[in-house]
Amino acid sequence: MTAPALLCQYCLHRNSGADSLCAHCGAPLREVGAALLGTAAAATAVGVAPPLSAVAPLVERAVSAVGQWWVTLVGIAALLAAVVTVAVCCSPGLPPIGQPTVRETLPGSLRAAATCGGASQAVVQCVIPAGNGLLFGGIVGGRDLTFSVQVEDPARLSDDVRRWRAAGPAVIADGTLFVAIGPEAAVWYADTRTGVRMETATFVNRVAAQTFLIRSGLAA
Repeated sequence: MTAPALLCQYCLHRNSGADSLCAHCGAPLREVGAALLGTAAAATAVGVAPPLSAVAPLVERAVSAVGQWWVTLVGIAALLAAVVTVAVCCSPGLPPIGQPTVRETLPGSLRAAATCGGASQAVVQCVIPAGNGLLFGGIVGGRDLTFSVQVEDPARLSDDVRRWRAAGPAVIADGTLFVAIGPEAAVWYADTRTGVRMETATFVNRVAAQTFLIRSGLAA
């Protein structure tokens, strides 16, 4: 087995493992690793920088440790991003990040007047209290007005609109927006751009329903 290399404790002269004293100055010898650590510690204590050859292994170890921590942090960040993506994509009823909830697709005046159920539900149920200004004049007979709102895929929304048309409503708008008042004076609303579908309970008559459409901002 090869004898370990030794360094002089005083002059750092490199000696073979067979030497008992430094061949350069006669001082005691130490193994290379112990000598470097001792030199670095002593130099730090007195504020003197040790020779580059003495601290190079220490620097290499420090750089390696930093690199390992950096890789670990990047891995953790990637894992967290994956977990968030899976949670958003696989949670039913939650809108994609940056997109409005079902309730937020309603006109501002209607959002302010209504109290709605949880946004995570496929069909959100909302209530406007009888005393709210949108219902002024007894247009729902002094009752609270309930309505449902949801977002549907284009094919299903088209089916709903065809069914509504077949019922013979009073059509207020029939384009990108379909707005109609059903035979029993309920409001039917569909926005083909966003997929939003809304249906209210009945009003006292069709004039009352049309009044609500104008007040709420669902129709001009």
